[in-house]
Formats: sequence, C-alpha cells, structure tokens
Amino acid sequence: MIQDGKTIAAIATGSGGAIAVIRLSGDDAFAIADRFFRPKNGVKPSQMRPFTISYGDFVATDGETVDDLLLSKFCAPSSYTGEDMIEFSVHASEYIKTRILGELVSAGARIAEPGEYTLRAYVNGKMDMVEAEAVADIIASDSRAGHTLALTQMRGGYTAEFATLRDELVDLQSLLELELDFSEEDVEFADRERLKTLLDGIDTKVVSLMSSYSGGSAIKNGVPVAIIGAPNSGKSTLLNSLLNEDRAIVSPVAGTTRDSIEETLLLGNVMFRFIDTAGVRSTDDPLEAIGIDRARKKAADARVVLFVVDTYELIARTAEHNGVSSCEKDGILSDNVSKMFTTELTELIVDALGDVELREDVHFVVLLNKSDMLTRKISDTMLDALTARIPERLAKMSADGTGLCFESGVEVRPDVTVMSICAKERTALGTLCRHFSDKFSGMVTTESVIITSTRHLEQLTHTHNALVSTRRALTDNLPTDLVSSELRTALHHLGLLTGEITTQDILSNIFGKFCIGK
Repeated sequence: MIQDGKTIAAIATGSGGAIAVIRLSGDDAFAIADRFFRPKNGVKPSQMRPFTISYGDFVATDGETVDDLLLSKFCAPSSYTGEDMIEFSVHASEYIKTRILGELVSAGARIAEPGEYTLRAYVNGKMDMVEAEAVADIIASDSRAGHTLALTQMRGGYTAEFATLRDELVDLQSLLELELDFSEEDVEFADRERLKTLLDGIDTKVVSLMSSYSGGSAIKNGVPVAIIGAPNSGKSTLLNSLLNEDRAIVSPVAGTTRDSIEETLLLGNVMFRFIDTAGVRSTDDPLEAIGIDRARKKAADARVVLFVVDTYELIARTAEHNGVSSCEKDGILSDNVSKMFTTELTELIVDALGDVELREDVHFVVLLNKSDMLTRKISDTMLDALTARIPERLAKMSADGTGLCFESGVEVRPDVTVMSICAKERTALGTLCRHFSDKFSGMVTTESVIITSTRHLEQLTHTHNALVSTRRALTDNLPTDLVSSELRTALHHLGLLTGEITTQDILSNIFGKFCIGK
C-alpha cells in the first residue's frame, strides 16, 4: 500500500445510475480543482468557504467543456480523509468519468489504490483500525442486522469494548512493572490472588467476545441453512419455492442434484444462505458419493439444518416394515403407527447424517413434506404428537450416543422443530419463513458488541492464550518479570486488534480488500 502523500483521485461510485462521484484528496486538491472548474458564481474552489457546494463546468486542458456538475469542498482536518478534499458530482457517462479522471491525473494527482481514502482517514486519526474495517462491512451489508453490526463497529462500539479491556490490562501491567522497578527491595505491589481474580474477569470478557464470532459471522455473511434429506424428498423443490424461481433442477429421477446449490434470501432483518444438497443415500456412483459427502459437510457447518422428509413414502414404509395393514383409521394415523413412524424417521435422520458432528448451536428443523398427499392419512392431532415426540426421541438418542452428535462432544439437547409443509404447493412456507425470522431477528441490537472479523477473532484468541499463560505463571509463583512478559503479549495482541500496533502487511491486507474510491 503506497503512502507517498500525493494527492489521489478515484471514482467513488459504482456503475449504473445517473450520477457519479469523483473524489480528489490531498494537499494539491484545491489547486488542481482550480485548473478545471469554472464556477457559475465566479468563486474558485480554493476561495470557496469550507463545506460548501458550487455549480459550474469542468473544462479540460484542450478547452472542451466535459460536463456541468456540482463541486463539494471539504477542508482538513474535518474531511473524511482528514485532508483537503474535493468531490465532483458528475453525470455518470463512462466518457465523462474517464475524461475527468484523466485530466486530474495529468494535473498531478495519481489514481487511488483500493481503500486508500479510508487508509488516510486511519493514518490521520479520523478513525481507528476497527472503525476503518467497519466501513467495508457497511458497504457490503445486505441486511438490516448486518448493517446494524457494522454501524455499531464504525461508531466506536467495538473500540470502546476493546479499550476497556486494554485499560484493565495496562493497570495490571503497571503494578507488575512497579514491582520490577523496586525488585532489589523485594516489594510486592500487586496481591497475587487479586491479580488472578482480575485476570479471570478480563479473560471472561475476551472469551465472550470470541464466542460471539459464530453469530456475528452468520449475520455478516448470511445464516447458513443446509437443506438435507433423501433423494426425491423435495429439497430442490423447497429451494425453488422459497426463492420463487426455478434455481435447482427438479426431477423424479433420484440423484439429480450432485453438487451444492447456494442462494441467499432476506427474511426479516437477517440474510439467510439456503444450500440445496445432494440426496443422502447409499450409492456406488463415485460422483454422487462426492455430492453426498459435501452435503454432510454443509450440515456440519450450518447454523440451521432443514431435514426434508417424503412423509407419504415414509408412512407407507413404516407400515410395511412393521406389518401394519393400514396406516389409516377413520382418517387418523393410529398412535401405534405414529410411534413406529417416529422411530423410522429418527433412524432415517441418523443414517443420513452418519457421523457428522453438528454445531453445538445448530437449529434442526424436520420438514414433513408433501402434506398435500396426507389429507386422509394424518390428522392435526397426530402431527402435534409427532412434533413433541421427534425432538424427544432425537434428544434421547443423542444422550445415549446413538443419535445426532455435536462438535463439543458433550451431551447436548438438540434444538428441534417439526413442521408439516408442501414445498410444491408452497403450503406453510410463509410459516417456515416467519419461523426463521423470529428465531434469528433478535440476534443483534444497537447495543450488541458481536465480532464478525476473522482477524479480530485471531487476535482475541492470542490475547486469551496469553492471559491463560499469565494466570498459570501467577499460580506457579514465577518471577514477576516472566508474569509481566506474558501480560505484555496480551497487550500486544489487543494493540494489533485496534491498530495501536500495526505493520505494513496488516495495512495492505485490510485496506487492499476495499473498493477503489473508498
């Protein structure tokens, strides 16, 4: 990332639309603007009052009037970059944009690199590293929840939390450093048990922030929803119906879907990523087997698993397996067959997922599909019974090690919901969408401090490890200089997180991902 102090120029708006903005920032911004801008009121940009707008023409070096436009003037240090800055609001013709940008470069400006305006804002103290990173998230946010998170971060919500942690660590470090200054007098300024208590309190906050990454990443990138089930259970039909378009191929031939198909859908204030996967079954087809393996991996990574069941086919199979002559009696599924059905369904789920370790916080939704074929097969009363019975059965199987398994390796009661739908006729899909919205819409508030960046998670993890080592050093009664060294490591990583400590590689990695013009 170049930091040469030159005046930079770039188109700050995307393609499309009627108006484009061209930014000019640096010491020579006003002088360069004077060369080309012909104000209708006769006041040159350099003579304009700060933070005002003027209407005029942009006249090229060869005398061509390229466009009539608005010029906005921002003065250092109160501009976005902290430098003198000009913005030209021009008509969004490709010729106009290219011509004006070329003239600015010929007058001494250079083309800005990706993220260079925000980098200059950071370098000039307009924002810290965490706030600067939030700018890119604001631009990329495609849901209200994602926007709320990024806005909280950009307005200093994260910075305040990290600053509090750092101040607490600095206080501890000061006590230890004071001991080192008086080491020859063998004076102990910091009570070791009190230090442990303070360290535990700080580390609890760090671990809490680390734990928030799972939800934060889901909100930022979309909550991953894996659609799992046997072939021909209606997974692709469900995806198409949710999107209201033919995105996935639907065919009566089993094994049509070989790879994952992913699409996003905004429900309420949260973006969801629905992932249609290959039907899970035993197969000798090597290509289908790869698709099934990918399906299971998607289930392992998902925050929500939608397990789609061909209910009509499973009821018939349940009756056949258990020697029941009829699943129907006066239009109501008998309680005996209902219990058999619950057993068959839970075993189907476990067989399909194999030894997949689901996330500990996964929400598991069993969708009893093709309800249009069940009007005379199953009553609302029995559906309610199944809704209560299936989660209970899965929980019991998980507890005794024969059912769903989770990444934590400890006993987890599955968060299971059972719903009856008809994907083809879109029956109850509105209810399903509201269920998602209600389940996840409360994840973020304006007061939330939830991390969304892998870089933040990495530095917090290093900080946590250093705090654990510091506490161990205290417990083992190691010399003060060793305890202080571990604490300095924790402070170092918090400094890297907020940008108080940085390197050129970190700056290039962060700001190089921005769009040009921001």
